[in-house]
Amino acid sequence: MRVRATVVKVEGHCAAGYEPGDWFEFEGFTLKAFSKPVCLHLLASMLHVVYAMLKGIDPEDMGYKGGLLRCPDPVTGSVTVKLEKLQ
Repeated sequence: MRVRATVVKVEGHCAAGYEPGDWFEFEGFTLKAFSKPVCLHLLASMLHVVYAMLKGIDPEDMGYKGGLLRCPDPVTGSVTVKLEKLQ
């Protein structure tokens, strides 16, 4: 199973410099690929959902409508990512 997290929205200033379209891909409990280095704040905020998705649980069943999740940026903004299963 693979899961992709794609940045869909950045509000304010992202400390890691993420922009819409940046992405991270997880497979078999590893971070396999990414478009920019991974921010620990974003990783920490989405890790529990990614883990569940890798076990086959849909993010909607966990209350993440549309697979959307927000990161509490440590500076002055927030980043919204869309989590989705890949085939």
